Amino acid sequence: MKLPTVLICTFSALVLTACDIINGTSRTVTVARLPDAPLVVRALKSVPGVQQVKQREVPPRSSWMLPEGIIHDPAFQQFTFSTATTGGTVETREDFKGIRTVHVYSFWMNHTPPKAEFDETRSLLDAAYLSLRRADPTLPPTGEVEETLKGYPSK
Repeated sequence: MKLPTVLICTFSALVLTACDIINGTSRTVTVARLPDAPLVVRALKSVPGVQQVKQREVPPRSSWMLPEGIIHDPAFQQFTFSTATTGGTVETREDFKGIRTVHVYSFWMNHTPPKAEFDETRSLLDAAYLSLRRADPTLPPTGEVEETLKGYPSK
């Protein structure tokens, strides 16, 4: 194969692998202490409509980052929960710098849901964080939780 053909194929593969469109809603809050796993599971199970809660430990991972170089993120807890029509994920983690966060989110890949479905998911995530806060009053109030929306539909 000629060099230009190899370069074009390589460039095309890179472009195609980076074209996924991700839409969703996310809430992140920095905490002084991470809630323990059984508390998170109980809190999520108490959210009205939640039918299923699963927990898993995500193993530690290493990656390269500017300007730090190689970083080692410790293992963290991930909890998925769902109702009959929507769902979300909670992650409780401490990063390589020692910053502890609770992250509550739901994303769609290559799909923009209707506004009603998006809003239903946002409400579920709000209810999940409220339930976590009720179970662990040391978590910051909802006013300190930062929400990020990606691809929020206008209709």
